Amino acid sequence: MKYYTYIYGRTLNIDFREICSPEKGLSQNTVKLVKEIINTDVVSNGDIKRHRYLFAREREQVLFGVGFSHQQYLKEELWTDLTKKRGLRSFVGIVIDKSDFDELDAIPINIDFFIDLYLKNINCVWNLDDRQKNRKVIISDLLEFYQSETWCKLDGNVEFNLNDNFCRCFSPKEEDAVLHSIKKCFSSVAIGLNVESHVTSAFRRFNTVIPNAICLDTQDKHDIQLIPNLQGCESPSQYSESHMIPLQQKSNKSIVSHSDERTATEGARRNPAILSSLRKYNPSDDVIKDTLQDNEPDRLMNIDWGDDNSSESHVHPQVTAQKDCVMITETKVGDFKEPSSDTPIDVNEVDLYVDKMSKKAFRPKLLMILLIATVVAILLLLKRCN
Repeated sequence: MKYYTYIYGRTLNIDFREICSPEKGLSQNTVKLVKEIINTDVVSNGDIKRHRYLFAREREQVLFGVGFSHQQYLKEELWTDLTKKRGLRSFVGIVIDKSDFDELDAIPINIDFFIDLYLKNINCVWNLDDRQKNRKVIISDLLEFYQSETWCKLDGNVEFNLNDNFCRCFSPKEEDAVLHSIKKCFSSVAIGLNVESHVTSAFRRFNTVIPNAICLDTQDKHDIQLIPNLQGCESPSQYSESHMIPLQQKSNKSIVSHSDERTATEGARRNPAILSSLRKYNPSDDVIKDTLQDNEPDRLMNIDWGDDNSSESHVHPQVTAQKDCVMITETKVGDFKEPSSDTPIDVNEVDLYVDKMSKKAFRPKLLMILLIATVVAILLLLKRCN
């Protein structure tokens, strides 16, 4: 088996980052999955109680590896950062070209195999100071490893989910079958998460889709459907800032979708501010409001993965999506004719109306200025006559 090494984690002085990677790297979506497999900053996710597997298929390569807690598998001096207060966790995996992976009939799943890869690459960078040159990613060489009898045979027949709008949750008792079947997975699968809410919080807060997962609290196999929570926003594959909620958490009120909302939203951005800043009333707003209030604690939590672009990750997709999905309201203003649902809004007519209203508002000020000027002129004339 030929493979490249991939490591994501932190060292004694330098925060979380890619430590080792193939020269061409991984896709952004795969890196986001790697971060989620070791995400413990979200309190509801819990600590890493056991090693977690991640399989992710890209167009030209696949990634398979484990996320683990340092305290469980490494010597004590590698348990924390310099402060001695932050318990560390890392991800280490192998990247295999698609053509080579298609020929494999087994793959290593033993945690010791991956811990050895980690130790071979971490020793030379563990104590480096936090400087830009020390953050440079180690480019992995192409390595070769011969198949062992302890490897997991890729002969399973589990059916995986391919739709980004869903997550298929398997029970822990199906872990062995899932591992044997990853060759048939054409999306990705995370194994060993503590709770199913990890899947929904990953999507809600980081826009990370986990299409298949084994969670320790799952009783029986089922699908979680992710649906649009804001009007005018579509699936995550089309809008990176969409906001979704799991089906089982949706209230009995239905969320109405409109096929032409995307066009209306784009038009709203081009309209004058007097219109684009207003919202269109919709009965589903009550459902959205309730959902946002329920998710308020999660929204306020600040996660810092230590990336160079970490400031971008703090922008909550929910807020951005809400700005992007503002609709034009149908409200009567003064003597401006209220548009009906079947009548398109004429931007030129709005401009004329705004000009007209502006002139009316300016007339009292003009009269006041003229009155003051007249009084001053009379006083000056009387003083001159005296």
